[in-house]
Amino acid sequence: MRNNRLTNFSIATLDQLFMVDVSNNHFTTELPPDSFIGLKQLQVLHAANVGLKTLKKPYFSHLKNLRRLDLSGNGIELVEVGAFTSEYDNNFELRDINLSHNRIRRLPENIFLVLRQPEHINLADNRLEKVDEIFKFNRDMVQFSPVQIILSNNSLRNDHFTADTFKHLLARQHYIELDLSHNKLAWVSEAAFGKLLHEDSRNLVRFSSLQCTNCRNRWLIERAAANPNFLKTISLDNCIENKQLVDLKLSDFKHCN
Repeated sequence: MRNNRLTNFSIATLDQLFMVDVSNNHFTTELPPDSFIGLKQLQVLHAANVGLKTLKKPYFSHLKNLRRLDLSGNGIELVEVGAFTSEYDNNFELRDINLSHNRIRRLPENIFLVLRQPEHINLADNRLEKVDEIFKFNRDMVQFSPVQIILSNNSLRNDHFTADTFKHLLARQHYIELDLSHNKLAWVSEAAFGKLLHEDSRNLVRFSSLQCTNCRNRWLIERAAANPNFLKTISLDNCIENKQLVDLKLSDFKHCN
C-alpha cells in the first residue's frame, strides 16, 4: 500500500499480517482510529510521511507483537500520554521507534517507561525543547546492549541538559548510545554528563563541532589524563578549532583560570 493516494484503509480482517507499509499516503492529520485493530501478529509497521500530526494512544494499543514502528516524516506535533502503551499496560515487544523528521517539541511524562526491551529510539530532526523524559525507562527493562537514542539535528543547547537529565537512567543502571551530533552544544557539561561518562561506563555519547578548548571542557582532558580509556566514552567528529579531542592536553587550557 506504499506510495499511493490512500486517505483511508481497512485491513483488520488480514489478521496474519507480519508487516504493513502505508508510507507516502495521505490520511489528513490522523490515522483512521480502527486501522490496525485485529492485527495481532503484526511486528513491523511503516507509516512514514502520511500527514500524521497527532500520535494518539488508541493507534497501536492492540498490537501486542509490534516490534518496529516507523512514523518518520509526518510533521507530528503532539504525542499523547500512553501513545506506546499496549492493552497489556507494559509493551513487551516494541523495540524500534522512529519519530525522526517531525515537529515534536516535548514528549509526555514517562512516555518510554512502558517499553520492556527498547533498542533504538530515533528523534532526529525534531524541535525538542525538553529531553529529560527520553531517558526514563522501566525499572525491569531487559537490556542486552545499549539503547541507541538519536537526538541529532534538534538545535539542542547546553541548557537543555542538567544534573537531573540522566538521573533515572543512572539510578537504574541502564546504559545508552546517545547521538547528539549537529546540535548547538558548545561544550560537554560536567554537571550533566559527568556521571554518565566514565572510564568503566558502557555509555557512549556522540558530539560534533564542539569548542574543544572551551574552559568548560577542561574536565574531559583532566579525566583523560588520569585514565586514557575515559575518552572511549565520547565520539566526536571534530572540534571547531580543527583539532581532535584526543590530541588536546591540559596546556591547551592555560587560558582558563
